[in-house]
Amino acid sequence: MHPVHLVLKDDCSVQSYGWHADDVSGCAITDRGPQGATVGIRLSTGNWASWNTSSALARPSLNHAKTVLQLHDRSEERDRLVSEADALATQVMNDFEELSLLRSLASAMELPDAGVTVAETTVRCLGPLARGVGANSIAAVLLMDDEKTRMPPCWSDEALVSPEKLFQLVDEHRMEASQRPVVRNRSDHAVRSVTGDRIDQFVLLQCRSEGRLHGWLVACNRWADEGDEVPWGQQGFTTVQATLLETATHQLAAQLHNVRLLQQKEALYTDVVRTLVNAVEARDHYTSGHSERVARFAKRLSEVIGESDSVSDRIYLTGLLHDVGKIAVPDGVLRKPGDLDDQERAIIETHAEAGWRILHELEALRNVLPGVLYHHERFDGKGYPDGLVGEKIPLEGRILAVCDSFDAMTSDRPYRKGMSLSRAAEILRGGSGRYWDPKLVDAFVENIESFAQIRSDHRPRQHAVRPTPLHGEPIL
Repeated sequence: MHPVHLVLKDDCSVQSYGWHADDVSGCAITDRGPQGATVGIRLSTGNWASWNTSSALARPSLNHAKTVLQLHDRSEERDRLVSEADALATQVMNDFEELSLLRSLASAMELPDAGVTVAETTVRCLGPLARGVGANSIAAVLLMDDEKTRMPPCWSDEALVSPEKLFQLVDEHRMEASQRPVVRNRSDHAVRSVTGDRIDQFVLLQCRSEGRLHGWLVACNRWADEGDEVPWGQQGFTTVQATLLETATHQLAAQLHNVRLLQQKEALYTDVVRTLVNAVEARDHYTSGHSERVARFAKRLSEVIGESDSVSDRIYLTGLLHDVGKIAVPDGVLRKPGDLDDQERAIIETHAEAGWRILHELEALRNVLPGVLYHHERFDGKGYPDGLVGEKIPLEGRILAVCDSFDAMTSDRPYRKGMSLSRAAEILRGGSGRYWDPKLVDAFVENIESFAQIRSDHRPRQHAVRPTPLHGEPIL
């Protein structure tokens, strides 16, 4: 449809109009005289209707022209609304993709378990993130706690370049990445000299939270093969993917911050435990290292019988603390070099319950209480403090009973030398079902060489020596 012109006014003077309409394809003045203008209107049928218009006949033609102009305005309004609807649909689709990605990342970034590292948390997220932005692979270059030393790179999929080349790529763009995501869809010669032909598209951005730089993420090579489904219908990385990566990276950075806080908490937690152990062992030179060895034996036995890592770690911690109640035992009993009499034995047996009393108010140590309280129960029900029988004794207590006895038998004492492995194994088998859980005894004896190796490799921790003040200044 071509523009048409109406040369007509109310007073029959000439004025031009232009419009598009479905039912009118043209209009022009065919004649003009003293009585008025003859207006020719070309209809969609191709026929022409002409009027010799005087001033009295001009108004109907002018009204018709105004109607056509209104149709033209409505057409423009329709086109505008269609354009706005398309833009809204695109925005909704992008928002949906973003929400889907963030939801998948939230699933991958659940509250971390004890012992989960920064690298493990990051690796969980790289796969969903790569799929969400259509990257062939995403690399994470993380920093150690000093914020200077780099860890080995983590990749969501295939490692496209060596660590050295990836580090060089990060170094070349890290200053720009400190301000905004770096997007490159055609790597320049300098970049190709670093990465070869393996990377020609990438988005590089910082992973930072709470003022701490955790490292960088590099999304590499958007899906671009002919026939492949390309998210958002575009090839190459755009601001859409860069923004989405930036949002997801903020979420990842917050989680890495949480992981580091958890690690600091666990380190403090472990230090407090070791301080309690040191307080016990400082009172008895001959039991120095006993708690550490029992803890390592217990963790190994837990692994041998197929317990999970989290259970094994809990049993290790319980082993460290199993004798903490001996803080309440008098030195005369605790450090007596010979056999104990009945009264002294009754006193020493209070250490299990004393350990429970010491630890039970510490919420973070509640999970070690069963082992601390019940590591001297006997399988036949003749142990202490509660005379529990068989598998009613918590697993931690049954494991520690075997490991505690083994370390006691194979350790040197002022009044005797430690037993041989064969003799210790013989005693364990002899007390199976009476003193100790038969299944645990079998598992321990069958793997006794590994427990002997733990004993051989163990080195007691060196206690700190307080420095001497200089020039009367206090030690800080």
